[in-house]
Amino acid sequence: MNIALTITLALVLVLVLLGLAIRGRSLYCRRLNNIWLKRFSFDSATNSYFEARQRIFPGQEYTKIPHAVLLLHGYSTSPRDFEILYPKLEKANIPYDAPVYTGFGLGDLQQLSAVKASDWWRDVLNAYDRLAMFSQNISVIGHSNGATLAFLLAQSRPVDQLILINPNLFIHPRSKRKKKLLNHPILGRLYSLLHPYFEKPILPGNTFNLDYADQSRASTTFHFPVLPITSFKAICWLQDNIDYKLKVHCKKMNILYGKLDRSVSNPEAFAKLEASNIPFTAYAYEKSAHQLLNDNERESAANKIIEILQDSINEIKRSKK
Repeated sequence: MNIALTITLALVLVLVLLGLAIRGRSLYCRRLNNIWLKRFSFDSATNSYFEARQRIFPGQEYTKIPHAVLLLHGYSTSPRDFEILYPKLEKANIPYDAPVYTGFGLGDLQQLSAVKASDWWRDVLNAYDRLAMFSQNISVIGHSNGATLAFLLAQSRPVDQLILINPNLFIHPRSKRKKKLLNHPILGRLYSLLHPYFEKPILPGNTFNLDYADQSRASTTFHFPVLPITSFKAICWLQDNIDYKLKVHCKKMNILYGKLDRSVSNPEAFAKLEASNIPFTAYAYEKSAHQLLNDNERESAANKIIEILQDSINEIKRSKK
């Protein structure tokens, strides 16, 4: 019995020492990296180095197009958020880019489980800078969390028309308790350990866990019904790090929203923008919820977006004459 106990304790000790050795080696290697990389320019917002940025050269004889559109999808979904817009943009000959963020559209949640807000911010900046190499003017359309990113982008880059669809600038009151808990330095960590994943709630009266007034369309929407809690913390970080004192570099801000939305707090967003003296034009849709471009008034909302873009493009053409 004593021999067995001695062997067990010896094995435990060996495993502990091995674990400490591995951890020590890992810390040493990371320290070597950090020492070397100190000589370069680090951007904490994108968690990346300036010297490792993307590079694009379109050629010396390339002439930029007058206008293009960047489309930023919402949380848990994909660029299919704008499926109704693509044929309309193509018919109007309006070039566009609709990137997918880090962690989304994949076959598993492994990458999304480790995602940070800086990953999505880096994705958006890279997409804008890539598009800016080929276009003189860029309009940005963002839905939900994509609208939060679009708003932040317009504070960092020049934007022609800024079009926000049900922007997730303020979380819905229903989710505020969870956000407050996750922001707590101790309780937040404990909650994340006990609940690494969460299921998007099915709202009262709905069949699916998507915020549609027309639930018949929800079954065909590509999205993750279950998400890592780390990704929820990332969208909260984006909300909390908006500085409304900064200038928004856009010709005009347009906000399209469904009055039946139960995912974000549009009234809070409007009140904050007005209090910050940030001008915007709002377009309300009475019979639609959060997924406006896939809901009851999708055709009307999509046509309004094309109208806004077309008016701006015509203005650009007139200014060049």
